[in-house]
Amino acid sequence: MKINRFMAQIYNNCLVDIRRLWHRDRISFIGVSIIVVVLIGLWMLPSADKKIDTAAEEVMSLADNVRKNYQTKPSYWGLDTESAIAAGIVPQKMLRKGKIVNALGKNVLLGMGENGESVMPGASGFEIIYQDIAQNVCSALLTYQFSEQQNLGLKEISVINENKITFSWGGDNPLPVGKKQAKKVCKGKSSIIWSFE
Repeated sequence: MKINRFMAQIYNNCLVDIRRLWHRDRISFIGVSIIVVVLIGLWMLPSADKKIDTAAEEVMSLADNVRKNYQTKPSYWGLDTESAIAAGIVPQKMLRKGKIVNALGKNVLLGMGENGESVMPGASGFEIIYQDIAQNVCSALLTYQFSEQQNLGLKEISVINENKITFSWGGDNPLPVGKKQAKKVCKGKSSIIWSFE
């Protein structure tokens, strides 16, 4: 009988310990889960900024490639998205299924105007167009600080949504674009056009 009572007491003590561990581990599991979710969120936040930075740098990379390809020609006549792809001007990492796509996963056009029409004879410049850009991304791209070297060929930047606002060196809306001005002009989904000489 003493053995049975002793075994029953050990059994009851074990049950109490198991219940205590289960309760403590459940709280630990919830705490660890919250920490993991926060860390994943923090990890993803910089990657969104990195994509915006990469997308901005892709503008200048494309512009440099276009200039190199056309440096021996009198103008940018005939430049458009399709001809740029065919001529190998576009970096391979930006090509997807026969289209130019930036780091944000958005279509990119080359040429002139919002729809990337072919550059006409005698035109002294070309444009790179990002379409369907969200408001916060639009603001970040507009205020991105390019190097002085990169800015040399940049003539103007236009934002098109319900209005068209153009920023140029020394104009009414001067470059570089400030954060307040960017927030003011970036509404809903916008297209951004970088015009180069």
